[in-house]
Amino acid sequence: MRSLVSPLLLLFASTACEPTVVDQSQLLTTRVLAIRADPPELVVPSDGGLPLPVHFTVLAFAPDGGTPTVTLALCTGGNPYSASVQCPGADGIPLPDDTLDVANPQVLALLAALDGGLPDSGLPPTEPGVVQVAIGYFATSGGTLPSDSERGVYRLSVRFSGRPNHNPQLLSVSVPDGGSLQGAQLPAGKDVTLTPAIPVGGPDAGWPSVGLDGGIETYPSLDGGTLYENLTYSWYATAPSVSYFFSREPTPADTTETSPSQFNGTNPGPVTFYVVLRDGRGGTDWKLFDSTIAPQPAP
Repeated sequence: MRSLVSPLLLLFASTACEPTVVDQSQLLTTRVLAIRADPPELVVPSDGGLPLPVHFTVLAFAPDGGTPTVTLALCTGGNPYSASVQCPGADGIPLPDDTLDVANPQVLALLAALDGGLPDSGLPPTEPGVVQVAIGYFATSGGTLPSDSERGVYRLSVRFSGRPNHNPQLLSVSVPDGGSLQGAQLPAGKDVTLTPAIPVGGPDAGWPSVGLDGGIETYPSLDGGTLYENLTYSWYATAPSVSYFFSREPTPADTTETSPSQFNGTNPGPVTFYVVLRDGRGGTDWKLFDSTIAPQPAP
């Protein structure tokens, strides 16, 4: 099946675009917070065989506490971020069971119809041997208001050479006394530091999370150097307010970053945190934590 490699590359390269940036931590509308691919890349075997299927899991939120319906599709061309492109819809191939399978007859038919060379511009910078495919999504909680649905794009890496990426691992999030954020009683009106943890045990004792699957992996740059993954946390909460929506693990190349965030609960009552960890190369993990904002003591 080596003849499929070039059509695959053309398909995936032609749909690569930059995603929009979400900058709101408080959860007020129907939203897709993250999509996790298992495995995190579609790996094209060097022997010319078909890649293994990739299954997607969606982390979505609806203000009414329900679970939004999310539809995924492989975008087939054009700018997937354009309002004129319907993916999912007329410009996408449905993904049964939220799985991208190159053996799908519709995908094979598209590959058979492709002809021509690779585009020579417009590709995002990636590591050698990696391009990206656009997976469109549409999430809805069933209502008719703009806040009841969201349409967007997830970028899946497609690897033709090099060592495959792994999804990072978010092990826990702790509060200042060392306990878990899960079940924590958080004081109202005071800053509380939230500290995430990832696997340790890498080859460098000074940076025990570097070079470790699920931790901060290293990978080659386009000029042959070595790069460190940027493990970035997105902090969402059902009550205000998170001080730092984004935080990032430090690396030997950037020691100034800090991974914790802060939360200052203003209204007593329950709060749920959605903490998403991304490695900047398509790998994703997340955890949910249910906590309580305690009333302020009487004066």
